[in-house]
Amino acid sequence: MRALVPEPKPGDLIEIFRPFYRHWAIYVGDGYVVHLAPPSEVAGAGAASVMSALTDKAIVKKELLYDVAGSDKYQVNNKHDDKYSPLPYSKIIQRAEELVGQEVLYKLTSENCEHFVNELRYGVARSDQARRRRTLRPGDLIEISRFGYEHWAIYVGHGYVVHLAPPSGSSKGVVKYEPLGDAVQNSTYRINSYLDNKCRPWPVHEIIHLARERIDKKFHYNILCSNCEHFATQI
Repeated sequence: MRALVPEPKPGDLIEIFRPFYRHWAIYVGDGYVVHLAPPSEVAGAGAASVMSALTDKAIVKKELLYDVAGSDKYQVNNKHDDKYSPLPYSKIIQRAEELVGQEVLYKLTSENCEHFVNELRYGVARSDQARRRRTLRPGDLIEISRFGYEHWAIYVGHGYVVHLAPPSGSSKGVVKYEPLGDAVQNSTYRINSYLDNKCRPWPVHEIIHLARERIDKKFHYNILCSNCEHFATQI
């Protein structure tokens, strides 16, 4: 029988000790957690769940903590509270609940379950397991290396970007909201907020608001003066 663990508080991060890695969830109250679950992420999956690194999509689920943990040990671990100020717990819960049922981008190195819960609690997507030098944060500019040119997008969190797609047969491009993986496709990308040392960025919440306001709208597109890079840096 699993040892008794003190009841978590809403907004707490839950670290679950799987055999070969740590799975992370966020407690939302009444015994439930919200977590990012790749196809093989189930209690007792063991080494098989590590193979979820091969997938690029995962589902945000709301389940009982008891069911998610299974026979594995778990603990409350708000380990970054000394580095970042947690968001108000009501905001954390609201954001978590809004994402339940959504399919989002999943990458072991940059968009895993630990990135997911840290972004919900602190607004910063980071994972100590992934040990990346730099993790994606909402508001980051994404430079995508296409054949012969660079395409630009703005990261808005939870694996999604907003970007101005070049026109097809007209002079207007359409602003799209889609998973980073769909925008990147087979290309490579990097974080490149290159103007931060020249111009102070807008507050993150304002960047996200401006980006979301423009989704599905059409804008004049000119490769010299009104292209995807102009769009992203203006936001």
